[in-house]
Amino acid sequence: MAKKLGLALGGGFSRGAAHIGVLKILEEAGIKPAVIAGTSAGSIVAALYAAGWTVQEMEHFSRTLSPRELIDDRLTAKLWRLLVHEVRHRLRRKPRAGGPLGVLSGQRLAAFLERLFGARRFDELKLPLVVTATDLVSGRRILFMPAPLCRDEFVRLARIPVASAIRASCTVPGLFEPVRLEKMLLVDGAIREAIPAEAVRLPGIEAVVAVDVGGRTEERQPLELFSELVTEAWELAVSEGKRKELETFADVVIEPELKKTPPWDFSRVSQYMRAGEQAARAKLGEIRRVLELDVR
Repeated sequence: MAKKLGLALGGGFSRGAAHIGVLKILEEAGIKPAVIAGTSAGSIVAALYAAGWTVQEMEHFSRTLSPRELIDDRLTAKLWRLLVHEVRHRLRRKPRAGGPLGVLSGQRLAAFLERLFGARRFDELKLPLVVTATDLVSGRRILFMPAPLCRDEFVRLARIPVASAIRASCTVPGLFEPVRLEKMLLVDGAIREAIPAEAVRLPGIEAVVAVDVGGRTEERQPLELFSELVTEAWELAVSEGKRKELETFADVVIEPELKKTPPWDFSRVSQYMRAGEQAARAKLGEIRRVLELDVR
């Protein structure tokens, strides 16, 4: 009997479209995960798949997606408000509540996710889903998953809507305002687990395939844009933890060739999906061996 597969999808903003290509090849090979987990952009793809979307539906969806559906308007006004609050706080030299904790409120992102998933909760999905976030108050990794899979104190049960969990997982600190839940301030799960290989290794899961769409390379490139600087700093910050995570918890790692592709460019999603297909196809033999399937 084949081993049960846990599939872990990492973050990478628009490069997350490569996950769709990976899912396409796995489906064509007759390989279906028993549990799927996602962090940041990976949490969106994982949740769509868990909700029953077909690969074809996800392909069409990603090609028509616009950044305007995710990014709030009035960015200049928000930046000014953020700057004014910081200056007032420094001059007063005492805490002052009520200021923004991010350049973007995240309201448009939240509305976008609610359109996709409505009020659906984890227990209502067709496939068990795990979404990761990070609590800035405690510094701990927070997991969202169906109640039957919950195993420790850092798990929040299926009562939270899927859309809210994904909104937290996609919250890049400083860019989007954190999600407030109980006494927590939740932000991007990649801070604690760039690729949720450990999170998906739940009871009964015997093999983990992780998909890394980070795209970072050791070859340094000249930084000419602010977005490039932010991207490079973020990927550098999570790279060491990600390497250790994958070495410890992943049986197979799929790495689409995305080293020179910008994560903010939605015009390249077709390219990202093709890269995911190519990388997954190259790893099929290894995946079959790990799952103890017939190798063809």
